[in-house]
Amino acid sequence: MKIIYYTFLLIFCSATIAFAQLEGKRFISGAVSTNFDTYKPETGKSTNGYAYGVSIGLGKFKTATRAGEWSIFSNMNGSKKNFNLGTDTTTLKGIDGFGIGTGYRWSFYKHFSDKFGVFGGPGISVRYNYIKQFQSDGQELFEQKSNEISASLDLSAGAYYALNDRWWLTASLAFSNPVYATYSFGKSKGRTTATSYDNSGLRYQLSPSFNFPSVGIGLRYFFKD
Repeated sequence: MKIIYYTFLLIFCSATIAFAQLEGKRFISGAVSTNFDTYKPETGKSTNGYAYGVSIGLGKFKTATRAGEWSIFSNMNGSKKNFNLGTDTTTLKGIDGFGIGTGYRWSFYKHFSDKFGVFGGPGISVRYNYIKQFQSDGQELFEQKSNEISASLDLSAGAYYALNDRWWLTASLAFSNPVYATYSFGKSKGRTTATSYDNSGLRYQLSPSFNFPSVGIGLRYFFKD
């Protein structure tokens, strides 16, 4: 959370450089993120995973230091995993889940020069996620498919570098999700037996959670007046 707090202190407590030319400017933003990981146990086969995220937003600077932005986004993740079933090892690979969503964000800016600055602010979003997971009890492998519908209030912080009058390079610095609610429903079933059961539930979170993005970078284009 420290990165978010420091960013907001810079935005609200420091002297602001006047950037009157930004007021009223409309823009389109795009960002991508990727993540790859590999786990190699002392014995047995290695496992690996991957994930990506894509977002596109349309926004407008209300003032030189405040902007609002509507966005749509999607994500997908997959993996290769190994499960020990008795004396055999089963390897499964493929897509583990995907999601789509939309949201609105209020961003407040601190411009350090005509090239560089930081921004941060709250956002609200709703999303749908499909998740496929596997669990093993040592004898049977269970496949669980879930559908999730969630709504959240979050805080984020980032930085920008102005390439020219039309293009900005943006990057995420930190993300916090203090208010989050999810309703999930789905089914679990054994892959080799007829065992199956339905599952559903409501989860909510009212305390801050914090994470750094893996690899994320974005571009922003300002439309002509």
